[in-house]
Amino acid sequence: VGQHWVELSPVPAVQSPANAKDKARLELGTALFFDAGLSRKGGVSCASCHQSGKSFSDGRAQAVGEDKLMGRRRAQTLFAAPFATHLFWDGRAASLEEQAKGSITNPFEMNNTLAAAVAHVNSQPHYRKLAQQAWGHSRLTVEDMVTAISTFVRTIRPPTTKADAVIAGDATQLSDQQRLGLHLFRTKA
Repeated sequence: VGQHWVELSPVPAVQSPANAKDKARLELGTALFFDAGLSRKGGVSCASCHQSGKSFSDGRAQAVGEDKLMGRRRAQTLFAAPFATHLFWDGRAASLEEQAKGSITNPFEMNNTLAAAVAHVNSQPHYRKLAQQAWGHSRLTVEDMVTAISTFVRTIRPPTTKADAVIAGDATQLSDQQRLGLHLFRTKA
C-alpha cells in the first residue's frame, strides 16, 4: 500500500496594507469586528463569539447571541476562514462577506437588519472619516461595511507552532522522540 498523506505548507503570511486606502479598510474592519452596535440591541459583536484568546471562537458548546439566545452550533474558529470556500458549519456562505451578512441578520446571532447595522455605522463620525479614507465617500454601503469586516478577518492567523517550523523544513525543532513519531506517522498512517 502506498503512502497517503497531504503535503502541508506553511500558512501564508499576512500582507501589510499596500496603501492608505487598504490601511483605512483594515482599521475600519477591525473596529467594526469589535462593535456591538452592529447587533439589534447593541449587546453582541463579532468578537463576542470570535474571541482572540479562545482561537477566535468562544469556547462554548453553543454560541450565545443577542438576547442570550443559544445558537444551534458552536462558533467556529476564524483561523481557517480566510482560506475556506464555504463558511458556517453547513457551508451556506461562499465568502467572508456573505458570512458577515449572515451573522448580522441571523436571529440567534446579532439579530439585526443590514440596513440598521449600516445606519449605526454611518451615525459614527470616526467610521465616516475612515470610510472617506477607504472608499472616497463618507457614507458606507452594506457592501463597504462587510468588505471592511472581511478585510480584518483575512488577517487572522493561528499562532506559530513547532509543527509550522517542521512543515517549513526545520526538523531541528523536534526532539528525537518527536522525529521518530513523525517518521512512524508518515510511514504507517
